[in-house]
Amino acid sequence: MSCSNCFDAKGRKITKISVPHTETYKVGATNVTEGVTVVQFKEGPGTILNWKYIIEGETSSNASITYVIQHSGKTITNKFKTKYIDTINGKKIVHVEGSGLNSNGRVTTANKDVALSNVKSDPNAIECLICHALGTVLCTLLADGVSEDLACEEASGIVCLEFIEDPIVYVVCFGVVASICDVVLQTVIDIGVHVACELGADYICEKAIGCSL
Repeated sequence: MSCSNCFDAKGRKITKISVPHTETYKVGATNVTEGVTVVQFKEGPGTILNWKYIIEGETSSNASITYVIQHSGKTITNKFKTKYIDTINGKKIVHVEGSGLNSNGRVTTANKDVALSNVKSDPNAIECLICHALGTVLCTLLADGVSEDLACEEASGIVCLEFIEDPIVYVVCFGVVASICDVVLQTVIDIGVHVACELGADYICEKAIGCSL
């Protein structure tokens, strides 16, 4: 996945995100997927995220989901419980409760209904998936009166939940959502919040990072 206009939290330009390894297996009744995600930069060494995605229960009813992510010398464990509610327009609606950290150390606490992404993960489209989710969430937050200064802080704690059952996208989202959000938010501001949000996330992402779903 190329990332033509993205930077990480340290201001390094991201040139590529790849997932060179995944493996799925069972431990008793628990399903485990583990993998490696690599983020490459224009200058300097890349970042490697080793991760595990652990599910107990059934995502079609009630499940416990745990992510264990090794990032920048730290091991971060994010735990959530999901309860299936309904499927509307092809999107599964679940109630998510739990907490964890994102890549910039911000605590994410969830207790809300979430419409999960129904787009199959594709390494070439992950950037667009995250951008599209950000565009939608940012417009909702700004319409609700959240200030531009706080919008990305709020959005970064919400957006990745949309991919909670898709570890390929969730882990990438965990690693880069804060930096992509800065680009998307600035694009919305430059276009004008009302105009950009009326045109929608596809238009915002085409202008922000040159892609659309």
